[in-house]
Amino acid sequence: MANQIFDFPQDDIPAKEKAKKELPAKKPDPPRGKSIPGKPLFIIAIVALILAGFVFVQQTLLGLETQAKIFAVQTATQSAKMSLSVDSQGLTTVKSVKALQTPGIIKTFGATTIPLGGTTTLNFTITNPNTAPALTGMAFMDTLPAGLTVADTSTTQCGGTLTTTAATGIISLSGGSIATGGSCTFNVTVTGMTAGLKNNVTGNVTSTEGGIGGRAEDNITVVAPPSIAKTFGADTILVGGTTTLSFTITNPNTATVLTGVAFTDTLPAGLMVANTSTTQCGGTLTTTAATGIISLSGGSIAAGGSCTFNVTVTGTTAWLQNNTTGNVTSTNGGTGNTATDSMWVESPNSHK
Repeated sequence: MANQIFDFPQDDIPAKEKAKKELPAKKPDPPRGKSIPGKPLFIIAIVALILAGFVFVQQTLLGLETQAKIFAVQTATQSAKMSLSVDSQGLTTVKSVKALQTPGIIKTFGATTIPLGGTTTLNFTITNPNTAPALTGMAFMDTLPAGLTVADTSTTQCGGTLTTTAATGIISLSGGSIATGGSCTFNVTVTGMTAGLKNNVTGNVTSTEGGIGGRAEDNITVVAPPSIAKTFGADTILVGGTTTLSFTITNPNTATVLTGVAFTDTLPAGLMVANTSTTQCGGTLTTTAATGIISLSGGSIAAGGSCTFNVTVTGTTAWLQNNTTGNVTSTNGGTGNTATDSMWVESPNSHK
């Protein structure tokens, strides 16, 4: 409202009073500490945003600090189990827990060598080195090398299932359980099907609580048997005449000495030998006149080597003499082949 000017005489008191009454009334000052009606709301909104931003920044920094603590603890405790908790204020509590040790496994063949076609045991021992807890979910797999076989079986071992598969040569345990500080031992039967050194390494043994453990390794040599060959020194002799009968025994193994090599050869009627006993092939060669038996015992043939010897035979009866030895054998290589040869014994006045 624009200011109004009243023109009245100075001594006109009633007129002055009337003019004062017509002037607009002055608004009183607001009380201190109270908001002024009509103040813009955007100031309040700004203040609220500032406060919200402060809280957000505080929570973000707290979260980053907490994550940094967790990372630091995890990094520092990779080799040990830790119990970790973080409260709402970002305070971290770490309790040390003894790390569980992994399960162990060892394996051994029941023999260092077996003959070709022979069998032995393959023994496994699984251990739980922890004082607590028991290890569960124990498992491992072992694939046999070529030349060793197992039969198809499924049995309960170590609280789990042990399976052997002939077609694949796989031995496997699953679902086993080993008590605290305990162990479990079992074995399977393996057969040597081809000659040579067989090195066998299992897969890692594992458990639910202890994680992945180590492997086990052992080896065995499958030993091939000796072989034997024989030949008469002549195709024909006269009755009363003599010739040699030669024997050659061979060791086909390139890295194993054959021991306990032996054979027996019974001559057919019409041939005879004298009584003798000599050392041949590291063993004892005996010939017996009464029985016509030639025998070797306790022989030894070097790896990859052979041994040859002969005896003298005499023709006593005219006819074709067919002669076949018994199987040649060895202690560590098992049973080998037989050997055959023949010759004619003739009367002085006859022809074959």
